[in-house]
Amino acid sequence: MEQFYYHGIQEGADGIMTMLRILKSESIQSKRLLQYASEGGFNGLDYVSVCKWNPKDMVKKDSSFPIWIQNHFCMILSQNTPATKTNYLPGGRDLSQSDLKAFLDTHRYERYSDVADEWQVKDEIPSEYWVGVGLPTKWILEEISHHLDRTHLLALKELLEVANALGLDLVDSSRPHFVEEYEKQYALKGKKYRYE
Repeated sequence: MEQFYYHGIQEGADGIMTMLRILKSESIQSKRLLQYASEGGFNGLDYVSVCKWNPKDMVKKDSSFPIWIQNHFCMILSQNTPATKTNYLPGGRDLSQSDLKAFLDTHRYERYSDVADEWQVKDEIPSEYWVGVGLPTKWILEEISHHLDRTHLLALKELLEVANALGLDLVDSSRPHFVEEYEKQYALKGKKYRYE
């Protein structure tokens, strides 16, 4: 069975805008390419974080899935994405920013993470590696009726149009077992599968 990589996007209305920007640029870019100054996190300025689903990591609570993928906007990426497996650093999330920077500076030729399922991609992930878009439909439905303004509603509509134009599968990331279901259906069909 094909196992995909997943790249999480922040939640909320800002997630709609970020996802739309990514889809329109046809590239997930590192902080340096986006001209962000912050080096925070294990991916630093030059890497994009992705993860693979591993139920063992979920049991140990060392997974990025509940933090960045489940119930979030996310990109689903081909298993051919040129990702490097990180070394897991237990307790890494307890490091201060200055201690983390010092640690990474002394280990600059190795990749590390505070979650067990993280992989990293140098510089960017172009659309040729994209398979689908994860949509937190439960959140979207709740927000449409209460909190999303016209700008965000139009952006969400455009996001869906661009994803469809790019031929990406649309997947409900709010379903409890969406990863297993999607990967199984993808394998059964042997091609892109419109998740229902």
